[in-house]
Amino acid sequence: MDLKQSKQNSEALLIEIAKLRATIENWLAERGIAPPLQDGQSLFLSGALDSVSAIKLVLILEEEFDLSLEQVDFRIDQIDNWCLIESLVRCSTIKTSL
Repeated sequence: MDLKQSKQNSEALLIEIAKLRATIENWLAERGIAPPLQDGQSLFLSGALDSVSAIKLVLILEEEFDLSLEQVDFRIDQIDNWCLIESLVRCSTIKTSL
């Protein structure tokens, strides 16, 4: 992969992450959780996520953003805050593109 292609891939990933964040914030807003989502805010401790909504969030990640979480040894604590979600997306994207 040359430098130009690498830069394009990085830009595309940043766009996808921004779309993902907007999708999650809209979904949380529909559930009565006011955005913005603070990067390190625990979604479980804040009440934004419970076991049922965590499953829904995983489905959003898999279905709407075509992430295969089974390939990244997914654990539920990986969706506890925005930083962890972004890291999960980056890891999944890298692993699935190899």
